[in-house]
Amino acid sequence: NLPVVEVEDAAAIIHKDITGYEGPRKRILIVDDVLANRKMLVDMLGALGFETTEAGDGEEGLKQAEARRPDLILMDVVMPVLDGLEATRRLRRRPEQQAVPVIIVSASTTDNELIQGRAAGANGFVSKPVERERLLKQIGEQLRLQWTVREQADRMAPVTTPDESDWMLPSPPQLEDLHRLALRGNMREIRRWADNLNQQDNGYHPFADKLIELTKAFQSKAILALVETHLERTSL
Repeated sequence: NLPVVEVEDAAAIIHKDITGYEGPRKRILIVDDVLANRKMLVDMLGALGFETTEAGDGEEGLKQAEARRPDLILMDVVMPVLDGLEATRRLRRRPEQQAVPVIIVSASTTDNELIQGRAAGANGFVSKPVERERLLKQIGEQLRLQWTVREQADRMAPVTTPDESDWMLPSPPQLEDLHRLALRGNMREIRRWADNLNQQDNGYHPFADKLIELTKAFQSKAILALVETHLERTSL
């Protein structure tokens, strides 16, 4: 026998949309050799009130950390000149920066890389493509932030709804290009791709507008799921 529990109505779930945070502005240093990755994080974090600084490799990241004294660092692993793990090790040798939180942002989160990251002095890990909620959860924990949120009711639905079955879809080669962008989590390029699709034919509006809506919320995994679902449809 199991106790009876009351469950929320699955059709209407309340979720919290983070809009910012309370208290003084925090500085975040973004270290990544791919410009598009940096710009995506700058857009995401800047919209929430963070001050951001960028660096294209570990060596430049160390210089920026010394000059800007960030409250937190987002560190890619594989970079030219100096990789993220070695940059983190050198950062920890500086007495004034031993305590600054470092979150590793990597396309690979194998057990070995996690162990190496911890040994180097990293405080957390986020996989690419970056999922907004997971990243903000880690940032919030490391900086002990009190988020400001907007609560709204949303309806749970599968990736493909009946309305979507009537959408006019781009060609398979176009969807393949979009899939590559989605795998990289490149929100700017996905938004540009969707805007261009909107200009080609009015019939593409539902699909393109859904993409734009998801890019505004930085829903990288939802975008990837949407694209893969429709890629499968076009290949049948």
